Amino acid sequence: MKEFIFLRFLDIFSSIFNKSGIDYKTMRRLVQIKLTLDTRRPSNLFQGRRKKSQDKNTDYTLFLYGFFGLMFSTLMFTNASIFIKTNILTGIILFMVMTSLIADFSSVLLDVKDKNILSPRSVNSKTINTAKVIHIAYYLIKVTFSISIFPMIFGTIKYGPLFLVIFLVEDVLMMGFILFFTSILYFVILRFFDGEKLKDIINYIQIVLTVVMLVLYQLMGRIMNISTVGGYHELKAWMYFIPSSWFAAVFSVIVEGQHQIAYVVLALTSVVISAIAFIVYTKYISVYFERNLSKLINSDKGNKKLKKSGGFGDKALSIICPNKIQKEFFRFASNMISSERRLKLTIYPYLAFGAVLPFVFVFNFNVQSSGASVLDKIANGKYYFGVYYTLACASMSIVYMGRSEKFKGAWIYDVLPIEDMSQVYKGVAKAFFLRLMFPITLLTNLVFLALCGFKILPDVIAMMINLVLLVLVSIKISPKELPFSRDFTNKYSAGSAFGFMILTAVLGVIHYLATRVSFGIWVYIAIIVVAIVVLWNNAFKFEVKKL
Repeated sequence: MKEFIFLRFLDIFSSIFNKSGIDYKTMRRLVQIKLTLDTRRPSNLFQGRRKKSQDKNTDYTLFLYGFFGLMFSTLMFTNASIFIKTNILTGIILFMVMTSLIADFSSVLLDVKDKNILSPRSVNSKTINTAKVIHIAYYLIKVTFSISIFPMIFGTIKYGPLFLVIFLVEDVLMMGFILFFTSILYFVILRFFDGEKLKDIINYIQIVLTVVMLVLYQLMGRIMNISTVGGYHELKAWMYFIPSSWFAAVFSVIVEGQHQIAYVVLALTSVVISAIAFIVYTKYISVYFERNLSKLINSDKGNKKLKKSGGFGDKALSIICPNKIQKEFFRFASNMISSERRLKLTIYPYLAFGAVLPFVFVFNFNVQSSGASVLDKIANGKYYFGVYYTLACASMSIVYMGRSEKFKGAWIYDVLPIEDMSQVYKGVAKAFFLRLMFPITLLTNLVFLALCGFKILPDVIAMMINLVLLVLVSIKISPKELPFSRDFTNKYSAGSAFGFMILTAVLGVIHYLATRVSFGIWVYIAIIVVAIVVLWNNAFKFEVKKL
């Protein structure tokens, strides 16, 4: 078993642990096992990597966090006050560490197997709990340090060694605050809901973390515009309720010498709240938290009821799927989309990123403009063509209709009396389109329609029809697999995805050229409709691969 440097550091304090009633030798071995298992646990940010690379996923994740820290650490050399710069940096650190703890470490934080296994074997609960706390602390230190390393270096260059000392102390306080807040969140959910609800919330936080990291990367230009802000900053009342302001105020008071009562109060708040949070967590929250974790063991007993209509009325579903097999597999696919967390974790980031990307580029192209000026440019410009980013991201998600956590159940296809498998594909494809792709694309289009007016209605119609075309093309060119019959470790080639992006761009360019000609947009729509009819009759004609 691997010997970690962190364990050698713990050995220094072995006598302290033993005097506290903790079996240090047993605790050390438990921590060693937990850290070893961490290297084999795939990160939620790299779920697409092959199994043979899973032991390196933690390193990739930390590298990614370090990269984001490097991007935002350049704020240190802007003209803004240290309060504004550290407010942004600590806010990013708080958010990313907290969401990472929930998204990437929940399976460990909420694990109750070790207690169930070890308690009957004469291992006292204090030793087990201490091993768990040290394991969590190790994870927090790794992630926090990965994000903070470059801001600490750049801040030390700018403000001197005192900045480094303060940042290290602040990191410790932030870790205590994060652990407390995360545990409170879990505790409240488990107190009033069952384990299934908690798993759903964790799943959505994983999705939010993935999307926010992508959006932050795209918004760097907008955030770096803070360099135009002067050194003076007036505190607002609402800042007293923002944790990042508490930690940023410490830098203002000590480094810049801001001794105004407002800054001093905020700085003291960061210390007092963090200390109280840590004491409350260790003495009270952790005790009740462990008791409520038992709900997770029984979380699978209360399975959600399946929707008989697939989210649509029976009459509407009969119109959407005139064939009986289509209708049944539409319902089946709808229920799979609603219940499969791994499927949502794979597809939802595509959809969410596709929805926000057009607006991210709008603001990046208008970094120096005021809000009113940006809205005026959107209303009179061609920014709505950014919806093609949404089309690309949304339509590519159809390739995952062959993926499932429960792929081993695909043997059912061999026993069902289905003569025409194309009806199965059509039903599942319609469910993916109407439940996932159509709503997010329509919503993005409606936002631009509200901003630009009804003059772009023909363009909105063209883009919605193009979505159907892109989905059919994706089905035609993607590997032919039975719906939900393959594991997520089976990946698609990057070459086909790149080619698909080019096709989307070509459709967008042709659409733009069509708007330059009188009635060109309507001719373009008519051509796309004909292409859809042709593809609909050919896209689903293929031989089914054996399981």
